[in-house]
Formats: sequence, structure tokens, C-alpha cells
Amino acid sequence: MGIMQMIAAAGGLDAYLVSKSLRFDEGDSAYLSWTPSSAGDQETWTYSGWLKRSKIGSRQYIFTAGLIAGTTESTHMRIGFESDDKFWVGSYDYNFRYSDMLFRDTAAWYHIVVAFDSTANAEADRCIIYVNGVQQSTTGDPNIVQNDDYGINSTELHQVSGPTYLFDGYLADVHFIDGSALDQSSFGEFHATTGQWVPKKYSGSYGTNGFYLKFGDLEYQPQMAKTATGKFWTQYEGAHTVDTWPNAKTGATYRIKAGDIFTGLSDSASYTPAVLFGIDKFNASIWRFTSLTSTDGVYGGGMGTGAQTVSAWKSGYFDSGTTGWEDNYVSIKSYDNHGPDGTDYTIAQPLIASDSSGNGNHWDANNLTQMVSTISSPNLPSWSTVDSGWTATNSNYDGTYTGSGYAHIITGALTDSTTYHFYLDRKDGSNQHGGWFFTDTTSPLNTVPDELGGNSLGQRYGESNAGAYGTYATANNVTAGQGVFTGWGSIMDQVQQIEFVVNRTVDKVWMRDVGDTTWLGGGDPSNTSSTASFLLPDGDTIYFGCVDHDSGGYANITDIIGIRSDVDVSTDTPTPFDDEGNGTGNYCTWNPLANHSNNVLSQGNLKITVDATMHSSTYATFGMKTGQWYWEIKKLTSTTDGGLGIGLVKDSEVSKLTSISGTDRYVIYLQSNYIYYYDGDTTGSHVASSSTFNVDAGTFMFAFDADNQKLYFGKDGEWMNGQSSFTGGDPAAGTGPFLDGFNSGETYVPWVSPYNGGQNMEANFGARGFTYTPPTDFKALNTYNLDDTEILSGEYEGNADADGPFVWMNATPATLRISSTNDPPEEGDAVTFDPDDVDRLAGGFKIRNSSTNNGSGTTYYWSAPTTESAFKYANAQSNE
Repeated sequence: MGIMQMIAAAGGLDAYLVSKSLRFDEGDSAYLSWTPSSAGDQETWTYSGWLKRSKIGSRQYIFTAGLIAGTTESTHMRIGFESDDKFWVGSYDYNFRYSDMLFRDTAAWYHIVVAFDSTANAEADRCIIYVNGVQQSTTGDPNIVQNDDYGINSTELHQVSGPTYLFDGYLADVHFIDGSALDQSSFGEFHATTGQWVPKKYSGSYGTNGFYLKFGDLEYQPQMAKTATGKFWTQYEGAHTVDTWPNAKTGATYRIKAGDIFTGLSDSASYTPAVLFGIDKFNASIWRFTSLTSTDGVYGGGMGTGAQTVSAWKSGYFDSGTTGWEDNYVSIKSYDNHGPDGTDYTIAQPLIASDSSGNGNHWDANNLTQMVSTISSPNLPSWSTVDSGWTATNSNYDGTYTGSGYAHIITGALTDSTTYHFYLDRKDGSNQHGGWFFTDTTSPLNTVPDELGGNSLGQRYGESNAGAYGTYATANNVTAGQGVFTGWGSIMDQVQQIEFVVNRTVDKVWMRDVGDTTWLGGGDPSNTSSTASFLLPDGDTIYFGCVDHDSGGYANITDIIGIRSDVDVSTDTPTPFDDEGNGTGNYCTWNPLANHSNNVLSQGNLKITVDATMHSSTYATFGMKTGQWYWEIKKLTSTTDGGLGIGLVKDSEVSKLTSISGTDRYVIYLQSNYIYYYDGDTTGSHVASSSTFNVDAGTFMFAFDADNQKLYFGKDGEWMNGQSSFTGGDPAAGTGPFLDGFNSGETYVPWVSPYNGGQNMEANFGARGFTYTPPTDFKALNTYNLDDTEILSGEYEGNADADGPFVWMNATPATLRISSTNDPPEEGDAVTFDPDDVDRLAGGFKIRNSSTNNGSGTTYYWSAPTTESAFKYANAQSNE
């Protein structure tokens, strides 16, 4: 399916595709920064962006200029939210605009446009705010002086998020237009069928300092690299048309002006091409052409690879004696990650903050992560020989050491004529005694890995060199002993993350620190004749292993490094579409509107940190009534005795923030090395000891078949088979559910209730790649997959708190009735949406009064006679 088919499949939302967002976490101090080299139009500009809030009730800046050093109206300006959740535009001295509306909907996306124009005749027209396609009424200080300059577009530092007051949530499809004050219609439109405000492709000019942030679209966004002068390569427009996605993997050409490369550098300074042009590997396939009218195929001579002075570069390749040399261009053509000679062209600038407007106004990313490291075609050995003190888990790919004294964990023999490609994720317990090694025995000496003797090769934590003995010394033509390999400082840390390619056909090993672009030794495993990091002895039996001495170490063999939920580039966006996989769009998260205050939410409301010792519940933003669904919860802390309830709760139970059991709660409870369960009643049943099923840290898997009323539960890739066997369940085949008996036609919400303070866990509802492959036909929790069946009546239990119950409807209510006596509520029970009483939300409503319709323990009946839309087609709501 091509891109246009993907868009057309998006449930009717075919206007425009926003495929990525960027998550900002206040606790990470995450922000983007950029300082314009020259001032743009400080009188007239437009900001447009989509956002999904994670945290409410605090001041947060979205876009600012000059807040570090700016001290005047012309150097200091900010856009964001106040602590009362009103949207706000202000300068150094004045708060120009406060929205009358509050922004407290955390389950869906807002679109916000700020059109600023100090040249307008009427002050009211000098700053206009649009939200979801509608101009907002505002209050504030109407003090924008006609024709005055203001801070945004100055040469002061600009930030997306912060400073000081950092944004907490997701941003997507951010445009800044220099020199034009545009209304909402330039960036969005109302969908003809659903009525939803949806993104629209911007087709106008950006102006000199304008930018477009797509946030790291790795598949379709052009790759760029920063030169020694801080300038960036940009994609040559002749390589694609404006109506197609530029794709760096299909021979796209990038260019940079000679004047941008050399201006500001001393003529006597010397640079290699790699440093000068900002490209990790460089050879004669870097070319120049001489004008904007040249085509992709017109290339000049290659530039070589050695270091030269700036003067030599200019005279040798750009003819500095000729007027206009600065306007010559250098270009590079991509070759699907490899050049025609096999050289890997790694263009190093992260795409996370690249400007896609064509202006090259790229931003620096601070405390933001673009991706985890993965191996696309791994072949992993597994642990086989496990000494006392070591424990092998996760199908013998993970090892943990809790013993004392030297002990080994060793793989099975590495098979001849086989290539292994894997990451070693290893931590030394302490005292610099541990490390990794290759050997010909499963019983090596009990000593440090670079002194094993016999036939061995190994590196010890804290050492930038390695030892080799016997046949390993002979194979590498070195004298047996310690320190015979040097220059391995990049992989000597206590926490080692090393990529290995072990080729038993040619008996070579290539290795590098995960994230590095070059292999130790300078070769490349894709070219088996290239120089390896070291050689293996031909004919020997080969084992790979690790040794540790002190408790607290681990050694994991894996194809992924990094925690997926730490990745800030997300597919959680305002446009649902078919990605030829599990669908994408607006994703489920934990719900801060249905969360006990003991549970601290972070990382885009995917991570929970427990801050007290009592049962404290957190519910998800989505409910499931039909369909088949998959999600994961990764327990990060190694606590077995604190107690953790996880599972599903009927939607009417979401108001209860301290309950662990009861009617309509389907609970898997992990505590003190045992698994318990509650299957919709108040009876807790003991399953089995964790000696077989470890309830400690790991990834818990959930597959809910709402159509057949079954919940499947597993851990670290293994599905339980009912409540009696810890392997063998099969959600795709419909066999071995852990819990069943759910009520057909009811809606159930993912839920957690940790007990012990200090427990940390993170959910993955599908906005990032799952750790384990979902069962066939089980979907991620996003609005592309969600049905549009609206829940029009129900009940909830009051809690006598201004932070009242949240009610899931899978719809946005237009009218609402609530009663404690009438079931169903009558016309006289109608309520008015008001920030002090009831918030209307994209997916339901939230009680905001401690007494009205919220008596403690009182059951309330509600109905929604009319709705605005199903949740899957809803924008985040604002309430006045």
C-alpha cells in the first residue's frame, strides 16, 4: 500500500497525514532551541501547531523567545498555558491575551493558531487565537502597540518548551510563518463527513525565519548533516517534487552552498572532509556543481579524503579568485545507506528537530530521544552454561548475577559457517572484576576475563585493552598476555553496550559501542574481507561468555538497546491512518483525570512512579467494548512484595481510586512471589509461586478479546495457559485465557493499582514498537482501530472531591443529565458544562465539583441525550 492509499484508508480523514509527534517531559527538562542568525519580521508572524497535553494545572511555555536574556518588549515573548489552564500570549511587560476557555482534556489533540500582527489598525486584530478551527474570545492586557517589534523572530534564543516552565505533552505538525498573520484555514479544515477539525497541508511561503517541524519522520524526512560552521545539508529540490515524500533511501541528492561551508573559518585552518562537511564517512563520491540550474546528474570532480587548509579547499575546488565562488554548491547523493562502493554514508544530524520548510532553520534537541538501537536481522546466541550465582531468564537471553566471587555465564558453542549479530547489554557488579570473553571451554579459570589463559580472548571492565592467549594469540599474531589489543576505550565502562558480529565462516569478529558508526579496527562486517576487530582461531570450538565477581551485575544478549517508552518521537498524532501494521493515530495513555495522586505520571502519561504505600489506582484513557486488543506494561523495579494489581475494570468502576477488588474488576495481583486473581467478584484466588512465573521486573503482556470475553496474560514473551500452566496460552487461537466471564456488551478499561511506594512501571499501548509481537488480529489502542459505538448512559460513584470522577463515553457529549435518584435521569436533571461543575471531554466528561453530583459513595445515574461526535473523530475539548 502506498502513501496515498494509507491516507485514503484513514477512516475518511484523507486531508493530510501527520505521521509523527514529539513528546516533551517536564522532568527530563526536554526542549528544542534555536537562535536565528538574523531577525525576521517581529511585527507579523503566525504559529500553528497540534498538541496533546499530559499535565494540567501548571504554567507551561510552548514557544518562547528571549526568556534567558531578553529584557525588553522587542526581545522577550512567550506562548503557553497558565496554571489555571488558560492559553496565554505575553511579552516582557504584558500578558496580551488570556483565553476564556480552559484546556483540561488530556486524551485528544488540540490545534492552536496564534496570528500576530502589530501593524493591524485595531488592537483586537493584532493577536488572534484559534483553537480547533474556532476563533477564541480572550481577556488580558490589550497593549500591543501598533507597528512595534516584539520578541519572537528576534535574534534572541528561541525555545519550543521552556525555559523554566516546560511543556509536558506531545507536539505535532508545528509551523512558524515569518511575515504573515494567517488564520486557521491555512493549516486545517472541518472534515465534510465527521465534522472534526483536521490538519491540512500548508502550501504558502514560510518567510526567511519560518520553519516546519515534522519531528523525526525517519522514513520520509530528508536526512541532513551539520558542517563545521553549523550549517546543514538540505535536499536538492530537483530530486523530488513538492507533492511527493522526499525519501533519502532512493538516491535523493543533498546540497550546501560553498559560502555556508567556509565563511567564518580561517584560511589557514585545516579540516578533513568528514569534519568540514559533518559526515561520518567520506570518500570521492562527494561532488560539486556550479549553479542552482544544474541537474542531479551534473557532477564535478571528487574532493578526496585528506585534510586540507580552508585556502586549499577554496582554490582547489571553488576557485577563490573567481567572483561568486561562494554561490557554488556541493552535493551528495544517498545510496540506500551505502555508496556505490559499499561505503556507509551516515549523515549525522538527528532528524528530531530538522526544519522541513526548506529554509534550513534547524533546531537543537535537548534531552529528547529519537529512537532505540535495534538490529534488523539479528541472530542471537543464548546462555547455556550458568554458574552458581547467575540466573538465566527470558528464554536464556538474559542473565543476572546475585552471587559473590568469580562465576561465568556462557553460551552454547557458536556454530561453524554461521554469522551471529547481537548486542551485549552488560553491567559489572562492582570492583572492576567482570567482563566478556571468547574461549574454547565451558570451564574457564575463575579470574578476570583478560587473564583467563588457555585459549581465550577477553576484556575487563575499566580496561581500554584486552588480553589474548593460546590459539587466540596465534590467530591474531600477538604475544600472549594482557594488553595485546588497545584502543578499546569506547567499550570499557561499567555498563557496556556492545554490538557484536561474529562470522564463523571467516572466523572474524567486528564490534563497536552501540550507537557508534565505526567498528573497532576500522572494517565493516558487510565486507567480510575488511579488517575485523579481532580474529577467531580456525578450527576451535568457540564459546562466548561473561564473568562477574560481585552481586548486582547482569549480562543480556538482545537485538534492542534502550527502553522503548524513553523514545520521544511517537506515532501518537491527530490523524489516524493505516500504517500497514497495527494502525496509528491518537493513542491511549494513562489518564491524569482518573488517577490517584499517589501515582505520579510522566513520559507522556505512559510511566507511573508510586509515591505512597496504599492501593492507588490509575486508569487508561480508552475503553474497549468490541474488538481484540494488545498492550504491554513493563515493570521497572525489582520488588516482589509490594503488591501490584493489573487488569481490566468495567467503565462504571473508573471513579474508584483505591479499590483493588470487587464486582466488575478483573484483576491479576502480583505479590510476595505469588500470583492471585479476582474474576469479577470479591474473592481472591491464589494461582502459583513465582519460582515458575517470576513476578519481578519484566514486560507483562495483555491480550483482551472483547468479542469473546477473554483476557490473556503473559510475561517476557510467554503466555500463561489458563491459571494452571505458565506457558502455552494462545490468544490468536483463542485458547488458554487467564480470565474469562466478562459481560458481553460492557466496556472495560485498562487499569493498574500498585501498593508499595517505589514501584515504577511504564505502559506501551502501541505508539512505539511493542517489545513482543502482538497475537494475530490483536490491535494497538488507537483511534484508527477504535470503533465509534457511543455509550449514552451509565453510572458512577461520587468521591466528594473537586477532582471528581471521570466517565468514559467513547463520545463527546453535547447534552448531559445526572441524577442520584432517577434511573434514567429526566429532563429536569440536565446539567450545564462549566469548569466549576462538569468538564466536557473528547471521550466523556469529568466532575469538577466536590458536592454537586459528587456525594461520597453515592451512586449517580447519567445519560447523554445528544453527542457531538464519537471519540475517534473528536478534538480535545475546551470549556469556558
